[in-house]
Amino acid sequence: MELLCNNMVDAFKTVVANITPVIENIVAALPTALDALLTAVGELLPTLLEAVTELFSQVLETLISLLPELIPAAVSALMTIVNTLIENLPLLIDAAVQLVSTLVTSIADALPTLIPAAVQAIVTIVQGSGGQPADALGCSLAAYHRSCAGTLGRNTRVDCRSAGDHQRDHYLLT
Repeated sequence: MELLCNNMVDAFKTVVANITPVIENIVAALPTALDALLTAVGELLPTLLEAVTELFSQVLETLISLLPELIPAAVSALMTIVNTLIENLPLLIDAAVQLVSTLVTSIADALPTLIPAAVQAIVTIVQGSGGQPADALGCSLAAYHRSCAGTLGRNTRVDCRSAGDHQRDHYLLT
């Protein structure tokens, strides 16, 4: 097995030794080949541009010549769509009425669930965080006072209005 591995390594060394000059020759010839290729493209560029321009011109002329046939086909397709909509208008109206009716019925069926949820949402907003009375903006007075206490100082008396619009005196203790 060792002999086989040694033979493999020797063969690989021979391949690398033999391929290196080939790669060097390719790299040496590359600038000449690229220069010839770019020169050929440069010489052919006017011909290529002329061919592309001619092709574009022919496509445009073909489209223009087909317009008399395309316009009636487009108008016919449009008229087919409009006529189909008109023919199916009663069906479309029935579907719209059924959609609105189902929506109204579903909302009416959901009202027993929606009303308590809405009331609970309002109560939660009014109570604010921590069960404290909330101001008109729904912010907790306690949180408001805590944020003001640092600015106003300890044991500062503040007048504020609660959600019930009752005048209260609050003493801020930080």
